[in-house]
Amino acid sequence: MKSVLMLAYWFPPEGNAAVYRPLRFVRNLPAYGWSARVITGDGPRERIDPGLLGLVPPDVEIIRVKGEDLWQGIRRRRADRAR
Repeated sequence: MKSVLMLAYWFPPEGNAAVYRPLRFVRNLPAYGWSARVITGDGPRERIDPGLLGLVPPDVEIIRVKGEDLWQGIRRRRADRAR
């Protein structure tokens, strides 16, 4: 079986609209003979939908990487430049 590594900023259990495209992608990969690993953030969540995590196939490995919230980082850098 071939494998793919996906980088997704948003991935379940986050419940916002941005998770649906990567979720559908990894759900359809096994039908075409691909296995998947997903690297995603482990930051603060805006909306939690545990049901979405249940839609991820059980053989998909999800690797969560610690990091700051993207928007908070942008705001912090802007504030630092303004000083």
